[in-house]
Amino acid sequence: MQDEATGEGFTTQAKKSPGGGTWNFGSEKVTTKAGKQKKCYSHYFHRTKRHSGSAIIGSVNVTKTASKGKWANANAYGKRSQTCKTKWSANA
Repeated sequence: MQDEATGEGFTTQAKKSPGGGTWNFGSEKVTTKAGKQKKCYSHYFHRTKRHSGSAIIGSVNVTKTASKGKWANANAYGKRSQTCKTKWSANA
């Protein structure tokens, strides 16, 4: 499993290929029905293994698991001042 922390920039995003899969992760400022927030996301794809992605911001921890060949898309929302942390796993 890999951890990444994204900072306070307006939009922070990256794409990596860990564990034999594809991982898109980052954060962005958004406006929702709840007001101005930060969206923290971790989207992980693996062609041959059950896998997961996790997005954590403040006390909100969202993990999504997917079957091989499908995306595990985890999105969490919190205060714009909070740090976004993301994880992936190729062994869910």
